[in-house]
Amino acid sequence: DCVLIPVRASIFDIGSITPVVEMCRERHKPYAFVLSAVDSRFKKLTERAMAALVSDGPICATRISYRQPYISALTGGMAGHAVEADLRPEIDSLWGEGKRLAVGTQPATRRIATHG
Repeated sequence: DCVLIPVRASIFDIGSITPVVEMCRERHKPYAFVLSAVDSRFKKLTERAMAALVSDGPICATRISYRQPYISALTGGMAGHAVEADLRPEIDSLWGEGKRLAVGTQPATRRIATHG
């Protein structure tokens, strides 16, 4: 129904989104970027990633944090909130954005802070 494209705040992830975006556009599928593995200590890096992505499509307001339970969950074949329950609100928020996107409501793109 829609495509949520996980993107880390790295030049490699941002540089590789074009084929996925093109596939979504060709198939007329709504899509949005989800910033994943976001480390709150690197706010400038996250802001630069958002600035690079915003011209290619909407960015979900929900960010997936860089937390050990997500990494542990992968090795156990589980979801992050199954390892640590306090991740549930983050996942529920993303699920809500995905549902809204699927029915035609654009995600709430986070505002990009401008300096200067």
